[in-house]
Amino acid sequence: MLACSLISSLACLTPLLSSSMILSVLLLKCDFCALSSKFLLGF
Repeated sequence: MLACSLISSLACLTPLLSSSMILSVLLLKCDFCALSSKFLLGF
């Protein structure tokens, strides 16, 4: 019984975790692009 609830909670959490990881990676890429453009514009 415990294993079933654990597996179901894991199945619910996995998409959330993957989507949040993808979002954080996108945010990091956006920050990196902004920083590099600032450097390019600064010089």
